[in-house]
Amino acid sequence: WTCIHTVRVGGEKGVPKAITAILFHANKVYVGSMDHTIRVYDPKTWQLVATMIQPEGVTCLHMHATAAAYGAALLSGCTDRTIRIWDPTTYQLKYTLSGHTNAVVALASFPDGRFLSGGGDGAVKMWKISDRKMPGMAHDWVLDFDFPENQGCSVRSLLVCGGKQVLAGGADGSIRVWFYE
Repeated sequence: WTCIHTVRVGGEKGVPKAITAILFHANKVYVGSMDHTIRVYDPKTWQLVATMIQPEGVTCLHMHATAAAYGAALLSGCTDRTIRIWDPTTYQLKYTLSGHTNAVVALASFPDGRFLSGGGDGAVKMWKISDRKMPGMAHDWVLDFDFPENQGCSVRSLLVCGGKQVLAGGADGSIRVWFYE
């Protein structure tokens, strides 16, 4: 393998910060960094397309296919214990969700539009669009379910299998599996 290009992601005063997430979607590369940004690049030219700014470091990125009426959403986990929901076409922040007591470090989606967040607090939370609004109008996200905690073990990764199983990888070397009916 030969490295054909290196992209330097800035930081404070040009000092680079750790790259924590890279995501490819719809011919764009999304790069999350501890410098509080999500940068969007055109992978053909590596030109910067957009920069989204968060108040603290980005820990993870996930492209979420919400219910058809709502379109896709870019989710970002943050060291400030929140999940941010961005419009991936306008790059505008739409929602900020709170509920974790430590950094949000893992995100995953269900096929029906709900999504999961996992954090350094050991919590796994399931979120959904509130049914109070009509499609095409502004809507709210609400906490749908709190999974039993991992006895204080930090959640490092999440996976939804077939829409019925949730797997949470922990810092303690374990995988916890929940079956959803």
